[in-house]
Amino acid sequence: MAWTLTNDICDIYKEDKAASDALAKLRAIAESAHGDGNITVKTDPSLTGFTIDADPASRTVTIAAQDNIHLLYAAYDFETKYIPRAENCDLWNNAVTIGDHFPEWHYHTAPAHTRRGLWTWGYVIRDIRGYIDRMVSLKMNTLILWNDYPPQNSRELIDYAHTYGVKVYYGFAWGWDTRFDQIDPAHTEELTEAVVREYEEKYASLGLDGIYFQSFTEIWGDTLAGVVIADAVTEFVNRTAGRILENHPDLEILFGLHATSVMNRLPSIAKTDPRVSIIWENSGAFPYSYDPFDIGRFDETIDFHDRTRNLREKGGFGAVLKGLTKLDWRYFVHQSGDFILGEDGADAVKKNADERRKMWRHVQAYWIRNAECVTRILRRFGRDDMITFLAEDGAIEAYLPYPLALAAEMMWDDTRDTADILAETALRADVEFM
Repeated sequence: MAWTLTNDICDIYKEDKAASDALAKLRAIAESAHGDGNITVKTDPSLTGFTIDADPASRTVTIAAQDNIHLLYAAYDFETKYIPRAENCDLWNNAVTIGDHFPEWHYHTAPAHTRRGLWTWGYVIRDIRGYIDRMVSLKMNTLILWNDYPPQNSRELIDYAHTYGVKVYYGFAWGWDTRFDQIDPAHTEELTEAVVREYEEKYASLGLDGIYFQSFTEIWGDTLAGVVIADAVTEFVNRTAGRILENHPDLEILFGLHATSVMNRLPSIAKTDPRVSIIWENSGAFPYSYDPFDIGRFDETIDFHDRTRNLREKGGFGAVLKGLTKLDWRYFVHQSGDFILGEDGADAVKKNADERRKMWRHVQAYWIRNAECVTRILRRFGRDDMITFLAEDGAIEAYLPYPLALAAEMMWDDTRDTADILAETALRADVEFM
């Protein structure tokens, strides 16, 4: 006998795609459950986050969420967290199904950080809808896509992301390249003109939530061609961002800043226009390091993180954290022109997924070992700081690796004990161990 599903969703949400997806997911669960039971769903704008209450006495699950997006998050958490609890109650019977056991559960959760997401080169995504779907299932809402050219299907992918509450930022170079010996940091006026022109011609009309850029900071050493990088890049960024903001005063601009070339010149970076958010990278050990094994300078990393977070009285702060998957730069080539992003087909998705398993095995091992380093850093971010993890070329459209699920759970709520996050995330029905 299937359970029933009743809902009391506010009228404003009934025709919303996220809400209808949540109801469809819960309806499918109800129809497959054993015995009598009921799932009651409602939206309540006075809530923060969402609640799931399972009452075995009445065999009723009540789900309440602040809005449609959080209702979808709640449906995913019910599917991936409560159902494994119910189905694992009898360790000796693998045939247990939801409804055979009905454990009590009172779950109220809300995000510790409001801006949580991923950073990736776009061209390595084989299925962009699947990539976004994975993010939503992990309660993420921020996507930074870097490309040499904006994709031909930009409007479609941005609209799809917005349907599920995901903000999209396109990244493009403001002087960044794989070779910096061609940059003259003392004379960047022409570069400013080129960037402003590129934004107006290629990005301004796409419906983006903002733009992200990198400049000439991804090197070791604090000078380039005899010029102090921190001084030159601050002057260049302020000039260029100021020009763009003249015509687009509400545009959110994210400055992807590599710490390696400016770590000893923070007073210069403090002069960055407060209308520009600084998104820090490469600020030390894991989770700022590419390799989750790398925790040797962790205390120094905490100190540097705190100094950068408190560097400016005004202006946004964030980070691109690492330790997941990345490009193999031995085979990198720049794109030759515009392209269609993430519509490569099932065969391409599967091939990439098969090739990435060995990489994920290494990542998985050291995330388990060093997970506490991640929560310790995350707890030092403010509620509205932007937190993203680099997750590129990792085939997450095809499966959910354990480390990615951990990163998402930690971004959502880093106030919990790390050991509890490790255990609960391992029980997720959709997690795959490599």
